[in-house]
Amino acid sequence: LTDIDQNILYYISGYMVKKLKAASFKSINLRKLETLNNCLATKNPVELNHFVSQYISWVTQQSRGGLLYPIPDFYLLVREFDAIFRDIVCSQALGSNSIINQGRLKLLMSQSPIVKIHWEKILQISNTEEARSKPAFGYLMTLFITLKGFAVAKKERERLQDKLVKRSKSSHTTSKSLR
Repeated sequence: LTDIDQNILYYISGYMVKKLKAASFKSINLRKLETLNNCLATKNPVELNHFVSQYISWVTQQSRGGLLYPIPDFYLLVREFDAIFRDIVCSQALGSNSIINQGRLKLLMSQSPIVKIHWEKILQISNTEEARSKPAFGYLMTLFITLKGFAVAKKERERLQDKLVKRSKSSHTTSKSLR
């Protein structure tokens, strides 16, 4: 991943926490996880001696006060989600008619040893039982797949539009007729 990709993932991580907090007002299962929700991100960066702190500056530039700074373990969890998603997308060679199998992606994400390590660290920090955290974990996986799916679809759409524009430009030759 490039630094730009990592900056964007850090930003998305904060967005995901914000969406989880908003969803917890609507869902009874998520509402019970207030301590977990509150430990995932802060309004100000906390750990400045972690390698993740190099991505804080971009979020700070973009923020007008409402963006959240995810804790390093949550960012690393989201980064692993991204790695799994990229592996699946590359192996399937997705095109404009492709459908991403959300169930398979969720299964791969939940079984990943790296995901398990970071989720367990988050649960330790928040003092939350794993069984109680399942609704939040499922919500976060679904949200990430949705966000990433829209991004992939947009990129594919732009690529196809560029192809169409190039074809239409090459097929429009000036006529040499007198009419």
